[in-house]
Amino acid sequence: MGFKLNPKKGYFIFIEFKKSFFKNSNKNYWRLIKTESKFLKGFLGLFFSY
Repeated sequence: MGFKLNPKKGYFIFIEFKKSFFKNSNKNYWRLIKTESKFLKGFLGLFFSY
């Protein structure tokens, strides 16, 4: 796969995702805090492991 995602663009998509996520479900906030680091590692791994 010769597809590379621009890290800045990836970060922007990430921020937009978080915004819409928080808008849609504030109830899941604390659960998100618990899984945030795990999610963040996996997410950043997608962008920076090429």
